Amino acid sequence: MLAGRCCNDNSTPSGRRNDQRGLSFGTEMRTILKRIVVIVSLLLATGRVWGNADSLLLALKGTMPDSIRLTVLSDLCFEYVHSNPDSAFYYWQLQDRLAQQLAIPKYTANALNDLAIVQYYKGQYSEALINNKRALAIRRKIGDKQLLMSSLNKIGLIYQELGNYEQATAYHLQVLQLATELNIPANVSLTLNNLSYVCQHMRQYAHARQYSHRQLAMAQQAADTFQMGVACSALQGIADAESRQDSSRYYGEAAYRYFKQVDASLEMAAASNDLGLFYRRIHRNDSAILWYRRAWQVANEAGAEGDAGFYAANIGSAFVDQMRLDSAWHYLAMVQKHIGQDTKPSVLKTLYGALETYYVLQNQHDSAIRYMELYTDVLDTIYASQITAQANELLARYNADKMEQHITMLDKQTQIQQLQIRNKNMIIVAMLVLVVLAGGILWLVWQRRQMQAENQRRIEQHTQQQKAARDIIAAEELERQRIARELHDGIGQMFSAVKLNLSGIAHRAHDKGWPDEQLLDKTLQIVDESCREVRTISHQMMPNVLLKLGLAAAIRDFVNKIDDERLKISLETFGLNQSLGAETEHIIYRIIQECVNNVIKHAGATALYIQLHKDDESITVTVEDNGCGFDAAVAGDGVGLRSVRARVAYLNGKVDYDTAPGRGTLVAVYIPLKQYETTT
Repeated sequence: MLAGRCCNDNSTPSGRRNDQRGLSFGTEMRTILKRIVVIVSLLLATGRVWGNADSLLLALKGTMPDSIRLTVLSDLCFEYVHSNPDSAFYYWQLQDRLAQQLAIPKYTANALNDLAIVQYYKGQYSEALINNKRALAIRRKIGDKQLLMSSLNKIGLIYQELGNYEQATAYHLQVLQLATELNIPANVSLTLNNLSYVCQHMRQYAHARQYSHRQLAMAQQAADTFQMGVACSALQGIADAESRQDSSRYYGEAAYRYFKQVDASLEMAAASNDLGLFYRRIHRNDSAILWYRRAWQVANEAGAEGDAGFYAANIGSAFVDQMRLDSAWHYLAMVQKHIGQDTKPSVLKTLYGALETYYVLQNQHDSAIRYMELYTDVLDTIYASQITAQANELLARYNADKMEQHITMLDKQTQIQQLQIRNKNMIIVAMLVLVVLAGGILWLVWQRRQMQAENQRRIEQHTQQQKAARDIIAAEELERQRIARELHDGIGQMFSAVKLNLSGIAHRAHDKGWPDEQLLDKTLQIVDESCREVRTISHQMMPNVLLKLGLAAAIRDFVNKIDDERLKISLETFGLNQSLGAETEHIIYRIIQECVNNVIKHAGATALYIQLHKDDESITVTVEDNGCGFDAAVAGDGVGLRSVRARVAYLNGKVDYDTAPGRGTLVAVYIPLKQYETTT
């Protein structure tokens, strides 16, 4: 099927699965500490203090115990970790300096924990892993289970980022045990979600299902609608991976309902998009479009422009699959307007694949080739990013292993030789990764050259088709001109001579009292009418007014000759002050002439509205009548419609018919002037 490229992957821009995988389980504790900071600051500092960066900075200027000051510095570090990592690191340094002065293990572990958070958000996973493990060792000795649980959770999440799912599972299971012992349902629920996520990546779908069902049961018992939606969303992902269609639809719809109940806009939009993907896979595009539109509408209302663009691209792609090109263009053009440097490759891939197929179906081969090249470039980018990410992941794991070995063996001089051997082996692995990466890049280059050769072949084929079309239309115009001259100079002159002779006979017959004068007068009227008809046909086939006065005057002259008692015609023209070139004006004149003749012959209309609008970029022609209309699917192969489409295609334009039996017809023609000039 042509639209095969339009299908997008299963990723969603919001990253709905595992969006609850936060770094810290200490949210409740952090909230309590902030409240203490606010109360103490109100007592010790001047002015009012609120729980944000400004209030914390104000509190820091006041006098307070060292333990509270450490908490303030920790909170400042956390406040700036997203927006300004350098400031976060600065406040961590102040926290670490004070913790070293106090020399209390708990504060030392907290400082290491905060440093690991900063490193995590800067993408320094290996360093974050080391410092979290150092904090973990101290917290094990202290015996604070809640702080211990926080460190274990962070280490598990870092191993997830590094792709070491076995280690991630081991740490998450320890977190689950502690959260169950401490009876903290929120932490149990989040950990079950993390374990389900890890098991999915290891393709252990049975285990993933068990964890998600357990999370769903807990959420239902606690009446936590949002977590119910998270669990159902995970279960849908598992069902998708196992190709269980009924379960996938059931859990997808359940997730949507739960998120809708709590007005979780982004999650609701992502759930709608997932259902759209589900129906797309089973080739039920009508249902897919319905869910895609819901996702797009919710994302728009929530102000999530990036997500809305992704969903709009999916809608356009689905319409292309159905060959509903007008509807597809509406959404694809909408996405094109908002493309920028930060547009995600998944959006571009869907958009360009759909546009390539759209222009193939429109027989606009230049545009199709251009979007095929853009689609290929995006695929190259995604493939190169995947290779680079895999290489970085291996190197990061290598660095993490190396640093862990360095810490654990630093005081064991007898094992230095074993460490060196391992390092050499890891270097060899890294070199192999680089070799694989280089091979991948070479393969991409070869593929690109093959694609360029294919593109060149298509361009040459398209050029030949354009030349053939141009020759056919030129030959047709020459033949019209020849026939018009023959009518005017040949048959027209003969009719004029016949009329002259008959007029002489009639004059003599009148003088002599010819008994059949009435018959002779009728014959003269027929000859006179025939002369006018020949003259009219001649002018229609080669209108002199078009050559002398231009397109607008020629069309007005043409419609003025139509009986206005039978058909009221309204003509409006804008911007046609300058000539468009003889060839372009002839073709547009023929298009309008064919449309009007179709209305006269078939529509039974009483009113006709014609509008020509020209601006710097295009010409737009609309012809609308109030006639009986027709079924475009049945009449689409008619000679008249094919003639109009052929002429419009020659000018690299497009034509749309909006009609149905009983409600009239609207013909809209769009011709891009700049594109036409470059191709001709």
